[in-house]
Amino acid sequence: MSEAGALADSAFDLMKKGMYREAVELFRKADERYHSPMFVLHMARATAKLGDLVGARALLAKAVEARLGAGASAAFREAQAEAKSSLSDLDRRIPKVEVRLVGAVIEDTTIKIDGQEVARSALGSPIRVNPGSHRIEVVAPSGKTSETSFSVVEGETAQVELGGAEGGGRGGRPGAAGERSLVPPLVAYGVGGAALVVGIATGAVFAGRASDLKARCPNDVCKPEDEDEGDAVKTLGWVSTVSFVVAGAGAVAGTVLLLWPGGGESEATAARSLRPALRVGPGSVQLEGRF
Repeated sequence: MSEAGALADSAFDLMKKGMYREAVELFRKADERYHSPMFVLHMARATAKLGDLVGARALLAKAVEARLGAGASAAFREAQAEAKSSLSDLDRRIPKVEVRLVGAVIEDTTIKIDGQEVARSALGSPIRVNPGSHRIEVVAPSGKTSETSFSVVEGETAQVELGGAEGGGRGGRPGAAGERSLVPPLVAYGVGGAALVVGIATGAVFAGRASDLKARCPNDVCKPEDEDEGDAVKTLGWVSTVSFVVAGAGAVAGTVLLLWPGGGESEATAARSLRPALRVGPGSVQLEGRF
């Protein structure tokens, strides 16, 4: 008992100096030599000072659940009662995360939070985590891993949706609740931008050639040898007009895709579901795509 008491005294001195990690180790050694709910209580307090609220809770629960004999000292009983009160306060501080699976997630896919595997039975229910940033991994049977991250503060409950690994071991990219891929709107804006460039370029050529043709055709009556040029000028005007229409459609589509409710779609899925392409040929402008 004397050795355990000396270790505990040293641990208290370290706590006063803010050396919590070292204090935890000394309280642990003291408890190994003489088990006491007082040592466990103070070990939990030092652990909480390190930001490990989940670890501190486990220690407090250990102190609360310890069976004290009929001859236990008043100090032991007071320490256990204090641990019970501290446990209630800590439960209100500890943040949580609710992990939900969406889409095709096969049974043998592994879910991990900060490297620790999460039981399937825990998914969808609040899981205690420490304040700060965390990493969630989805590991497919093939070994392919996709990740996402989230951050929480004390007392907060975060919600994270995982797209999981699809059949055949294809891993999707997990996303936080409400997150959506930016690939579809960016592609739509890109198509609109390309069409705008085509419209401006053909419009400039159209304006120049139309001006020349008008000079050669007084009263809008052209000579037979200028008919081909007239057809070409008309085609340029049509191409320019259609390009501007496509540019506007791309801008509208990009905005709709950006603001449309829902999300969490993986970039790979987005790339497969939206493959627009701008094709410009003699006398034609085509926007091909699948939304």
